[in-house]
Amino acid sequence: MKIIANDLRLGHIIEFQNSLWSISKNPEHIKPGKGGAYVQVEMKNLYDMKKLNHRFNSHHSIDRAYIEERKLQYLYDLDDNITFLDNSNLEEVILKKHSSKNIVKFLLPNIIFTARVFENKIIDIIPPINIIFTIKETEIYMKSFRESPSYKIAITENDVKIMVPSYINVGDKVSVNTEDMKFIEKL
Repeated sequence: MKIIANDLRLGHIIEFQNSLWSISKNPEHIKPGKGGAYVQVEMKNLYDMKKLNHRFNSHHSIDRAYIEERKLQYLYDLDDNITFLDNSNLEEVILKKHSSKNIVKFLLPNIIFTARVFENKIIDIIPPINIIFTIKETEIYMKSFRESPSYKIAITENDVKIMVPSYINVGDKVSVNTEDMKFIEKL
């Protein structure tokens, strides 16, 4: 679908220079005193994650990519492959671990991921916003009456290090935000 540069918004995915680009900042609409108006865009390549700042003429026609989202349920990993179940058609989807580095630490049984699909090819996999981890290892913390609340390092069941409040113990289940890996709550 074609759109003009003035209509670009944060989060749009466009086809540009034979690749897919995600608009990573709100585009700046600039009207200089001399010359035509333009749109300054910061975007990120979805294949190699390189950033690019580009200036489009404000009435330049751009191809906006149609991205489909599918829900994939993690099943298992074997060697260098990760196997998911596509919930829409109940088919298995196999991806290479090296192409999915950003989700490896979130691979727990039955977790549902969102896959971005362009022309029947998965271009990105996004973990859920919150994931529940079981604490496998943490230090025992004895708090004195004068101390303020503090955090300590904990290791989850799949060896991810997170900071948790001092009252969290081995075996506790905790909810963690996947974007910044911060503790949300004890369950």
